Amino acid sequence: MHIVKKHFLIAAVAFLAPQLAVSDSLVDIYESALENDPVLKAARASFNADREVKNISRAALLPQLAISGDYSESETNDNVPLFGSNGTRESDGKSYSASLSQAIFDMPSWYRFQGS
Repeated sequence: MHIVKKHFLIAAVAFLAPQLAVSDSLVDIYESALENDPVLKAARASFNADREVKNISRAALLPQLAISGDYSESETNDNVPLFGSNGTRESDGKSYSASLSQAIFDMPSWYRFQGS
């Protein structure tokens, strides 16, 4: 009977030893929960969005810069048989513009900024 207990103990240790070596620590479980829990992800996203509200509301009070550019090509065919001119004219055009604007007084934007 004593030999059976000894073999049972050896078998139990042999089967449980790999389980103990692979088991996660409490820190691993916590980090896994942080990465995979949708409630925690939603709370983190809400926190990050609330931190950006002040920057977004301040943007309405800062100068606004708009830049644009345009490029065009055209080709004109000058086939006039009466006057004897045959030819093609090509032209291209480029234009650029920039505008800078600043609101002098915008009370609703100021209140939104102060409220954030």
